[in-house]
Amino acid sequence: MAGYMLNFTIGPVMADEDILNLGCQQVPYFRTPEFSNVMLENERIMLEFAKSGVNSRALFMTCSSTGSMEAVVMNCFTQKDKVLVVNGRTFGQRFVQLCKIHDIPYVTLDLIYGETLSFERLYSYDNMGFTGLLVNVDETSTGVLYDTDMLSDFYKKKPLFIDEFSEGFKESCL
Repeated sequence: MAGYMLNFTIGPVMADEDILNLGCQQVPYFRTPEFSNVMLENERIMLEFAKSGVNSRALFMTCSSTGSMEAVVMNCFTQKDKVLVVNGRTFGQRFVQLCKIHDIPYVTLDLIYGETLSFERLYSYDNMGFTGLLVNVDETSTGVLYDTDMLSDFYKKKPLFIDEFSEGFKESCL
C-alpha cells in the first residue's frame, strides 16, 4: 500500500464511491413529495437504528452542532435544575457557555487538554444534587472519547437527565 494514506483528521474525510456519486446528484427541493419521502425514509432508518418504540419520532436538526446543543439546554433544563457539565475543551466549554446564556445552574468538571474522564473524578461529584449531566462523549477538539458505560452507570443510579451529545448524533435518556 505504498503511497496510500488514510485520513483520520476531523474533516473532511474520505468517502465511499457510492456516497461520492450521490453527492453529484441534485438535492430535491424541500417542498416536494420526493424530499418528504427521503426524510421519512431517514426517520424510519434512525428509529430502527435506535430501537425506538412504535410511536417514536426522529427530529432532524438543520443547524450546526452548537444549535443542537443549545436546543438541548433550552428545552431540557430550567433555572430549577443543577447540571454537571464535563468540560474537556471546546465542546464542553460550549455547554458551559450555553448554561450561562440560559441561566441554567451548573457546575463544571474541568479536564485538562487530552485528559480522559476517570471513575474517581466523575464520582467525586456523586450525591451533589444534580438533575442533569451534559457531556460531549467524543470531545473532537482533543480527540478524547469518554467511557459511555461509566457515564451510564453514573446517571442510572439516580433520577438524572443526561445528554450524551455527539456530533451528528444525540442520545438522551431519563
